[in-house]
Amino acid sequence: MNLVARPWLVIALLGSLTLSSATGKAGMTRAEVAEFEDYKAKAERGDAVSQVALGGCYGHGLGVARDKALALSWWRRAAEGGDAAAQYNLGFQYTTGEILAEDQAQAILWWRKAAEQGFALAQFSLGYRYFNGENVPKDKIEAAKLWRKAAEQGNVYAQLMLGLCYFKGDGVAKDSIEAAKWWHKAAEQGCLESNYRLAVCYEKGDGVVKDAIEAYARYKIAWEVTDLARKNFATLEKKITREARLKGLARAKEIQEEIIKNRKKKAGK
Repeated sequence: MNLVARPWLVIALLGSLTLSSATGKAGMTRAEVAEFEDYKAKAERGDAVSQVALGGCYGHGLGVARDKALALSWWRRAAEGGDAAAQYNLGFQYTTGEILAEDQAQAILWWRKAAEQGFALAQFSLGYRYFNGENVPKDKIEAAKLWRKAAEQGNVYAQLMLGLCYFKGDGVAKDSIEAAKWWHKAAEQGCLESNYRLAVCYEKGDGVVKDAIEAYARYKIAWEVTDLARKNFATLEKKITREARLKGLARAKEIQEEIIKNRKKKAGK
């Protein structure tokens, strides 16, 4: 499984700001310029979120001519002000080499600062580096500790990975029950990989009570994850009765409804 700590950046931190390939005023919309001016006014008053957003405007040429130096200046200003999300963002920027020159040491430095403040994405990302030994000494115990901190805050990626740690005994004592517990938490948020892992657990009775109907339901939900999920679904389908299949499909629908409800509840917070 290739979980790389790189899918978030400005999307998560800048809210409605949409990235584009524009590098100057040509082709900019009035809305982009107005948004830039709004972020600039708020950033100059010390609002950290706006400072990060303003850096994004300069970095991608949204509403203003592209200026990498000013992008770094605003991102650093927000990060040095102690805002954990800004620290995570600055660290992320150093990993990509898209706007700032790639500097993995700086990425680790800023992620560590954010992680120490309890920022879940930074804890997950730093944990990923420790788990794989990327730019830090390989340390699966430290990775599991960081993922636990992020998982307890509801970070779905950390919940998935912490479950894998317990399942394999990486950085923690091997414990299938604990693995299933964390996969359940991730699955409740709609993590397809966790649903697949749970399906295998339910089919085999590993860490949970053996339940073919529950396994069938979760294989159905995880259908898009891998060919193996589809293969296991088809194999199990041949082993269980028609009545069990219908119950499994009903259970899959129930789980999906619960996921939607959980997402709405989370969005409403």
